[in-house]
Amino acid sequence: SRSSGRTSTPSPRLAIAFTRVPEGDSGRERTMRAVREALAGAYDTEIFYLRSIAETRRPRDFAGAVLLWLGSLLAFRPMALQCLLFASISQCDALVRTISAGGFDTVYVDMVRSAWFLGRLRRALPSVRVIADLDDLISRRMHQAARLGLPLSLGFAGRFLPPVLQGIVERAF
Repeated sequence: SRSSGRTSTPSPRLAIAFTRVPEGDSGRERTMRAVREALAGAYDTEIFYLRSIAETRRPRDFAGAVLLWLGSLLAFRPMALQCLLFASISQCDALVRTISAGGFDTVYVDMVRSAWFLGRLRRALPSVRVIADLDDLISRRMHQAARLGLPLSLGFAGRFLPPVLQGIVERAF
């Protein structure tokens, strides 16, 4: 309670779903830290990390991502690689269960690569409020690089590929 004798209203609970730890010095990581700090002033926040299929290395996650990608091709709506990398069935479902059990009022979802998770979250918890920061800078950069004939940059995914596979992918595109 506050010193005036009134009882304070508890802060609303906010789950923040990041796809990477915002402790580096890139522009996006600085933005993520600023968002986290700003929201922490108004909400009781808890941060969660959605790991990619390259990080989980679970056969079920990889197989699920392949099936999602094939389905997206058959529907003539190819899923972007950055979204596919974070379409981890085990990670998305576990995070949805955690958010559901945690009594969160709102969920902040960071990055367009979280799109598949966002769909799972919305189907499981249709009444939870969602803030979606789906900056698509990566896709714009890829489009620009392709238009200019520049080589493919594996970016985040490159860390998880063996050097031989990196070379093959970079030469193929």
